[in-house]
Amino acid sequence: MSKTERQKGLRGQQEVHRLFRTLGIDLDKLAGQGDRVWYVKNGDAIRLEIKNQKRKQIDMWVDQSEAETPATMTPAVVWRRRDGRWRLDIDLEDAIGLVT
Repeated sequence: MSKTERQKGLRGQQEVHRLFRTLGIDLDKLAGQGDRVWYVKNGDAIRLEIKNQKRKQIDMWVDQSEAETPATMTPAVVWRRRDGRWRLDIDLEDAIGLVT
């Protein structure tokens, strides 16, 4: 990965973090990684894999997120294509479990 790609990724992570903060939600940084953890109201943890890329590769990102997420957390991908809106991809059953 080039320096420019890493910088773009870091900018994307910072932008997502600011967006959550404006909504009154603090994200924790996952130790040793740039990824973030969102603790929802019931105390469950969602690990956010953040992707800011020109080409949409959601299947690859979901696979990566699921492989890297500890068993005690729910994997999710926050993503956008260049200058688009941020989106959240999470397994439907996981999402239902988090809100019920």
